[in-house]
Amino acid sequence: MALRTVDHTGIADSASAADRGLAAWLFGSPQRHENPFQRVLATASHPIGSVLLAAQTHDEFECLLVSLLDDERAASAFRLIVEASDTLDPQLDLADVKKLKPEVAQYLGTTAASIVLKSFPMVDALTAAHQQLAHLAGRPGLSPRTWPQTLGAALDPGELPAVVYQLLADGILGRLAFISLAHAVLHKVRLADWLGVLCAARYRDGLHALLRFASSIPGVTVREQLIPKHERLDLPQIWREFEEASLALHMIQLDHQASGRSHSYPFSVAGDAAQG
Repeated sequence: MALRTVDHTGIADSASAADRGLAAWLFGSPQRHENPFQRVLATASHPIGSVLLAAQTHDEFECLLVSLLDDERAASAFRLIVEASDTLDPQLDLADVKKLKPEVAQYLGTTAASIVLKSFPMVDALTAAHQQLAHLAGRPGLSPRTWPQTLGAALDPGELPAVVYQLLADGILGRLAFISLAHAVLHKVRLADWLGVLCAARYRDGLHALLRFASSIPGVTVREQLIPKHERLDLPQIWREFEEASLALHMIQLDHQASGRSHSYPFSVAGDAAQG
């Protein structure tokens, strides 16, 4: 199960290092010199941040956010940020980050910055969970072997139980929202309070979704203070039911093919009768 989980969740899981890099850069101690990660972020955040931060309403933001799943430029930018995170100190400890840099609250708003800061325990826990998952799967890490053209292509709803698909999709969308916050700070864009809070809340909820999924994997340990037992899923049972339903659907399709009937049978018969 661990190997299958890694194969399906590589894009969502591989961004843990980028989470830590973005968080440390946004909220950590100021650096005297621009580092390679910041240089990449300044350019790569544009196809994501410039789109999301143009939203004028909550509904428009949600539409724009989901549209990025099918945007090839957004996928390329996301990949660049993840790969650039390899240049950062792997020993970064977000637990040491206790306060915000003044310019962060200035551009995002105090409430939004506080929401992200309070999400840091989930970032650390998610990093630890991904290390456990990689070990269980016998893999050195969770980065995808190949990157798809779009982020949406990384998650095929036909190959995942609905609840798993939603958790992983929320995780990716949350990362995109977080990148848009970094874009605002980098380019000195003062966000409307509602937009800053919406981006920060999306990021927090995305982390929670990924951590909820990780905590449900047998063999992966996550503190109950972060994900209570009642929020965890019975993933083995969910996968069994999903595979049984998929097999049943496949058998129905084979039966229709063998009989010469269309896949829409018996609905096509009812439709023909109504037209007649």
